[in-house]
Amino acid sequence: NMSMFTYNFDAATADPPRFEPCDADHPEHEDASCRQVGTSSIALDSSTTWLVVTVMPKGVLGDTARATASQVQQTVSEFRADWQKSFREEQVISVGIFVSMSIGSLLMALALSILVARPLRYLTSLGALMRRLGALDFAHEDSNFMEIRRGQRSVIKEVSELQDTFYRLSNCIETFAHFVPEGVVRKIVKGGEKERRPHVSMRTVTIMFTDIRDFTAISETLSQTDLLFVLT
Repeated sequence: NMSMFTYNFDAATADPPRFEPCDADHPEHEDASCRQVGTSSIALDSSTTWLVVTVMPKGVLGDTARATASQVQQTVSEFRADWQKSFREEQVISVGIFVSMSIGSLLMALALSILVARPLRYLTSLGALMRRLGALDFAHEDSNFMEIRRGQRSVIKEVSELQDTFYRLSNCIETFAHFVPEGVVRKIVKGGEKERRPHVSMRTVTIMFTDIRDFTAISETLSQTDLLFVLT
């Protein structure tokens, strides 16, 4: 069994000694003479019992507990303040990282769009020029054709090779069209199976043999280039 009580040490040591409990209703009036006693009975065996008595100034444990609680509260407050500060710093860092990544992503998207848009523009212009070439329209006045003729090429190797190939093909077809009837060239360009291989077809035709007046004199006064131009 355990029990606790208080007494006034000065009253207990006075002459004559007397038992005087501390003022429980007004603990703020207690002084250093107030003692707190705790007793506990401990049975060692069936015939032996120890009585453990503890005497200490009243409020020692309470003061220690209050001091410990105050220290713990201060530590918790400091920890909370540090945690809140770290949390705010991490929020700022997170926002900064997010903004930086967003700006970086936008810049990368813009750069990629520029890098992809120009080759696509070249491919689109090549498609339009090829369609005109299929109709034997060599598009000499077209700005895209003029860029290719001036040697302006895409930075992408494959697109640049397509531009070179188109330019050579256009020149070949234009030269070929000077010596072959336009209708035949158009059929060849459009991929006619019959026109792409030697063949014979029965036709009723009228052939006129003629001569050019003074052709010998004309040919002697013109260069080969100018004579070819006159004949074609």
